[in-house]
Amino acid sequence: MLGQAGEGAGMWPVAAVRASSIAFGLLLAARTGVRLRLGRRVLGWAAVAGLLDSAANALFMAAAARGHLSIVAAIAALYPASTVLLALVVDRERLRPIQVAGLGFAAGALVLASI
Repeated sequence: MLGQAGEGAGMWPVAAVRASSIAFGLLLAARTGVRLRLGRRVLGWAAVAGLLDSAANALFMAAAARGHLSIVAAIAALYPASTVLLALVVDRERLRPIQVAGLGFAAGALVLASI
């Protein structure tokens, strides 16, 4: 969706996506009766995640407007690798050799795609 926004749209699509996702989440919580009380630590992590997500979307928009979408698309396709790395660092999960190989192949593909 963000890639289809016109160059003159600026960062409004990013703001619209963030506002609609928050509104949808609040509506869903209200309809299901889920309490939204979070501890300070969880709330801090949620705020950091939201800010980083908004920054990533804004940077994607900026790259798409400047014509570097081929490189950005290759990098954006690697988002599952960041999930694996976070699990490794935060949850102290162990990677199997096949997962390490997958990360290596993904990194190699990124280098080859950017040449």
